[in-house]
Amino acid sequence: MSDLAERLNSALATRYKIEAVLGTGGMATVFLAQDLRHRRKVAIKVLHPELAAVLGTDRFLREIEIAAGLSHPHILPLYDSGSADGQLYYVMPYAGGESLRQRLERYLNEHGISWKGAAFYSHLLPALDTKSWKRNRVAGEGWMAVGDAAGLVDPVTGEGLYYAIRSADLAAQTLLADAAPAENPEAYRKLLRRDFAADLEFGSRLAKRVFMGRFLLGSVPQRMVQFTRRSPRFASIMQDLFAGRQPYLGLKRRLMENLNGSLYEIAMSFGFSRIVPRAAKT
Repeated sequence: MSDLAERLNSALATRYKIEAVLGTGGMATVFLAQDLRHRRKVAIKVLHPELAAVLGTDRFLREIEIAAGLSHPHILPLYDSGSADGQLYYVMPYAGGESLRQRLERYLNEHGISWKGAAFYSHLLPALDTKSWKRNRVAGEGWMAVGDAAGLVDPVTGEGLYYAIRSADLAAQTLLADAAPAENPEAYRKLLRRDFAADLEFGSRLAKRVFMGRFLLGSVPQRMVQFTRRSPRFASIMQDLFAGRQPYLGLKRRLMENLNGSLYEIAMSFGFSRIVPRAAKT
């Protein structure tokens, strides 16, 4: 048993018993475990430490809370979540059965599509760092990647659902156009860049400053939270940014346009918070 599995087993000893590693991906390691209380097989997904450090416990638990509210026949329910021995994890039903490869082969057989002797290809997920955006491969001869498979994820907020749906729309537009098949990959790349990829590339330049930068003797995320609480103007900008209504390419200009008003609101908030306690004492 691996060191991670042993640590997890020890931390969750009263609730789950780790039995095996189901797989490891770019974001997490998935374990097969026994739910001791309900006597059922479950899958425990443990985020990699580097991702957990960026995501943070509070944000992880908020997103898990949102995921727990989802209900759909094609979405596995969430059983449990939390932090154990410093590891962020969540628990879902164990869906045993075919692998993706086996399911694909069965589908081809059922539809009379010959696959024996054919070459199967995988696609390397693109990186989100600034230097990688221009050379990310999103399409080629006979294939197109959409959503996070094409690296189309907001580098700052982590939002990916909108870009998955939008990139699928653009891929469909490309395929339905009258252009020759050989021209489709380049046409798709141009549509992505014009629609939102250029903005996400610019956002990747800001990501390191947002997560690792410092401002006024504090971390940038810490100051962003404080300013959001004290300035309605700044809060409106942040709300639009995280909702996807504020492009990164126009963010600096909007911040500068609202700089004086935001600083005034912050100063007034500090002043009011000092006056009110004194008035309450008298």
